[in-house]
Amino acid sequence: MLAALDLQLFQAFNGWAGRSYAFDRAVVSLTNMHLVKTAPLIAAFCWYWFNPDRRRGGPDDTELRHNRHFLIFSSLAAAVLACGLSRLVQNVMWERPRPINDPTLGAIRPLGLSEDYLANYSSFPSDNAAMTFALATGLFLIARGPGIAAFLWALLVACLPRVFAGFHYPSDILGGAVLGVAVTLLVVRRAWLRRPYEWAIGLHDRRPGLFYAAGFIAAYQMTTFFGDLRELGEKTAIFLRATL
Repeated sequence: MLAALDLQLFQAFNGWAGRSYAFDRAVVSLTNMHLVKTAPLIAAFCWYWFNPDRRRGGPDDTELRHNRHFLIFSSLAAAVLACGLSRLVQNVMWERPRPINDPTLGAIRPLGLSEDYLANYSSFPSDNAAMTFALATGLFLIARGPGIAAFLWALLVACLPRVFAGFHYPSDILGGAVLGVAVTLLVVRRAWLRRPYEWAIGLHDRRPGLFYAAGFIAAYQMTTFFGDLRELGEKTAIFLRATL
């Protein structure tokens, strides 16, 4: 029954594809447009890093500031972990073809999309959902209102267009979202990253320029879902297989 519901929901979204070339290309472009999809979520963390909540203390409330910074640090680390675990599950579990690459499904391919797009990638769970919902959970723990907006952004902007385009089933999105929320809550609540955070803050105090330069690179990689690192890893693996 759940499988049938999953398929019905997928067909309800995917059924709108193939009607307009301009609309199809716009939605497919959105699925890869990191400036719209993930950059606002990362930017929100930057905002809260430099503008900590002062409602319970004055501008020199060091403890309040460090608590906020630790929450931000832990949430971002949890989002990276959730994305990595999602990709690990994709690689070690049975392969679930993307809906548009499953010939038995009859999914509608968006106009202009190549036949082999995402053909070598498993569908479950969605690492886009894992990353964006993990970030939204962190923002919710910082501030309820912006956190709710972040959840809506993750669902409507980062995830549902991928169902429309046939890249994921709704269950892929749900699986990634549950993974992202669960990992973030577990990492933040357990405070496992207290020691790495203290080391990072020590670096911040000693070498702020180096700290923020590294932070910029990390934020950029998160915004792009580590695309450059993944490409580097794939090319390195190809090189090693060819030479060894």
